[in-house]
Amino acid sequence: MEYFFKKNIIIQEIFSLRKNENSPYYNKEQNFYICSFGGCGSWTLVNYLAHFGNAYHVHSRNPPTNLTYVGNTNQTQNTTYDEWFNTIEIPEEDIDRYKVIYLYRNPIHAIYSRFQDANHLKHIETCETTELNDVIREKKDLYEIQEFFMNYTTQHKKRNYPIYGVKYETFFENIQSLNYILGIPDIVNLYPTRKQNNNRVYNEYEDLYPIYKNLIDKMDAYGFIHVG
Repeated sequence: MEYFFKKNIIIQEIFSLRKNENSPYYNKEQNFYICSFGGCGSWTLVNYLAHFGNAYHVHSRNPPTNLTYVGNTNQTQNTTYDEWFNTIEIPEEDIDRYKVIYLYRNPIHAIYSRFQDANHLKHIETCETTELNDVIREKKDLYEIQEFFMNYTTQHKKRNYPIYGVKYETFFENIQSLNYILGIPDIVNLYPTRKQNNNRVYNEYEDLYPIYKNLIDKMDAYGFIHVG
């Protein structure tokens, strides 16, 4: 684990933060935390929002009650993985300069995209590294995706910031609405485009569906944006 942290501290500035200071719309005072359990197109959203401010990629399983910085920002020691919230709270007067977006997707598609990478499972703080066949054999959500989802979408009265839950499947048709909610310029030429994966076959979809049916139903019940 020590090597894991040291390795990622070295590459922190490369991978955890995106900002496009050459963009005429870039605001150095604006910050976006794009959170997800992975395989949800979060880097697409990070790169898009980097036109308008500092965009951070976050894989923390538990959003803090009082919003904190990410990685080693404002810490005296390099002890936090660069895609996790740390323990240093953001001053109340600065909270309005931070937007927390939770991007989610059909968990089965996300599993095929990212969850067969052991390092990714560490990044999202899954209890144990597990194989897809283990999930299918035990018929359980061993990746704890539903817990991750509920942590971000369940309202918490004591939080000092809102979380904007965004459904990946309808994101590309609703970019204008997201821009309005986040208070950023609506520049059509900057819109990201969806990558087509029409040829991808999910061989174990029928095996995974009963495990994730309840979660998929919860996701389907939400509109494009759910504010918690």
